[in-house]
Amino acid sequence: MSLRQFILSRKLLRSINVVANGIQGRWKDVAELFGLREDVFENPSHIPFKRPVSVILIGAGHRGNIYADYALQHPDEMTIIAVAEISETRLNKFQKKHRLNNESCFTFWNEVFNTPKFADAVIIATPDHLHTEPALAALEAGYDILLENPWPQQKGNAD
Repeated sequence: MSLRQFILSRKLLRSINVVANGIQGRWKDVAELFGLREDVFENPSHIPFKRPVSVILIGAGHRGNIYADYALQHPDEMTIIAVAEISETRLNKFQKKHRLNNESCFTFWNEVFNTPKFADAVIIATPDHLHTEPALAALEAGYDILLENPWPQQKGNAD
């Protein structure tokens, strides 16, 4: 399709409208404008999980809850089975939201590793400067880890 045909077909106007509205349309609508499948990120060679990955979350603040919410939205892929959070308020809120029993809730991260391995992986979502010790403990205990650290460290702020 030429640019002239694109403009005349009103797809350009629809595209501009979608962008002008802050792309508030659903992804399906945006993809349709460009003739894309509904989910361009779908990998045709993806093999579905036989069972969800069981995860222990260390740090139930903002970053940790992003992963935990993913688990709620995709229970066939990931299940949060335990949490360690120093804030009692956050811990209680998380426990209710994810329906965890008392034995699955820890105040301190090191309490998690006082028991034999009971999950597939650990997500460490503590503040950046508190990553090192729980990451090393998780590796020592035989866990796969996802270490949440979205920003590069500034010079002089080494862990």
